[in-house]
Amino acid sequence: MADQASVKDVAKGLSGGRLPPGEGLPNGCRSTAHRKNAALLDDQPTRAPANFPIRLTRLDVTVGLGALALLLAAFIATQLGWFFGGAAFLRARTGLTVSAYARRGFFELVWVTTLAIPLILATRAAIPAEDREVRRRHSALSAWIIALLVAVSVSAVLRLKLYVHFYGLTVERIYPLAFIAWLVFLLVWTAVTVLRGRGDQFVAGTLISALATLLTLNLVDPDAIVARTNLARAETPGDAQVQPLDVGHLATLSGGAVPSAVTAVIARSNAVATPDDKAQHCIAAKTLLTRWGPESRARRDHEATAAWRSWNHDDAIALEAVALRGAQLRDIVAANCPPAPPPAQR
Repeated sequence: MADQASVKDVAKGLSGGRLPPGEGLPNGCRSTAHRKNAALLDDQPTRAPANFPIRLTRLDVTVGLGALALLLAAFIATQLGWFFGGAAFLRARTGLTVSAYARRGFFELVWVTTLAIPLILATRAAIPAEDREVRRRHSALSAWIIALLVAVSVSAVLRLKLYVHFYGLTVERIYPLAFIAWLVFLLVWTAVTVLRGRGDQFVAGTLISALATLLTLNLVDPDAIVARTNLARAETPGDAQVQPLDVGHLATLSGGAVPSAVTAVIARSNAVATPDDKAQHCIAAKTLLTRWGPESRARRDHEATAAWRSWNHDDAIALEAVALRGAQLRDIVAANCPPAPPPAQR
């Protein structure tokens, strides 16, 4: 025993005061320590459980997805009158203004569509592959839900279209439209992949479509779309409730919208009649000169040394458009803006 103790003391000293796991412990404790140590050193990868923790039956799928399908169908049935009646039906039946109706309903519809896709995916995962009858029931009900969700998305787009008709288009209204278009693609993609047993392709298609949507938004120049849409809307005769063209907002756009904004401000300057029109044209012309004129920061950056490193195509278009008609914009400022007060004398 003395020899064993001396050997342990030597080993303890050589190991810096630490003994191997389980050394010096009773046999029962030693075996437990060795098992724990083996588990820590095990480098075998752990596998996820083969089955989903929840298993749905045919009744579960029928009741859950069937109730959701009936709810969506009832909602669409209540919208049919508005689909064909337009704003007049809206004012007569609901008492809501167009802006209140569009804002209150649009994002709720988007949320319904956004939450329904994970629901379909989760319920599909909770059905084992060998339960083919349950999977067929799930596919049938999910297909109906997807078709109804596409109709709900159409309703959301129609609400936003009505809002744009009365109040004009903005960049902030283009992005929700792009998001709805992507959601509709996801719904169709879910039906093509998940409901047909090719769920492994769903994630890749979702990521690729998201990147393609972002790339498209950068290529199409949303500011230019806003300018063209609002100018076309201003030229189309409408009812008295349609808001007139806001040249002040038009001047705040960038990129390919600036040439259209410059043309619109100059072309409409001769029709200025009210103080509000004069104020709008004053603000619009000043904004264009401040952002893109000869004394603007964009012009200084464009003409700085090694400016090619920060060159931007949209900025170049805007600078050229204002430079070509800068004199006319300055004339609009002089004609519509109140003179600056003289400096106070000390």
